[in-house]
Amino acid sequence: MSQVKFYKFATIGLILLNVLILSFFIFTMPKKGGPPPGERPKFQSQVVETLKLNQDQQKEFDRLAKMHSELMKGINKEKSELIKPFFKNLTKDTIDINKDELLEKIEKLEGKRIIYTYDHFDDLKATLDANQIIAFEELMELFTDRLVMSNNNTPPPRDGRNRKGMKRESH
Repeated sequence: MSQVKFYKFATIGLILLNVLILSFFIFTMPKKGGPPPGERPKFQSQVVETLKLNQDQQKEFDRLAKMHSELMKGINKEKSELIKPFFKNLTKDTIDINKDELLEKIEKLEGKRIIYTYDHFDDLKATLDANQIIAFEELMELFTDRLVMSNNNTPPPRDGRNRKGMKRESH
């Protein structure tokens, strides 16, 4: 075998090996942005299973969930637009913003989030029959437990204390 043939086969072999490795990484990469198309997020699936929604109720629930999701995305966007300048202010020598005003706006957005979520579940409850109302109570227990567990992203209290109730030192 001549050197030219050897290098030709080696080059082709290495190219094939690279294609196989790239294919492996591309096809085994985790998907971003939630569940695959046509599948519900985990909590939404739990709602459907817990309440035993029929087809019509599932369609209505999907519509309500999509509407609620859009509202939450809007609130999250507004909130991030307020939080960024709030903390960006730490990198400046002079205070350019009114911290109390920004905190008040953030608190109002959190209030909106709670009201919209309440309304969302109230709308869902309105679609249920008498047998499903019992399961709805179980669902609300599950939801409130989940809400309390994930509620660590709220701003600190404004009374000068940290989240653990300890008095903060002023600088």
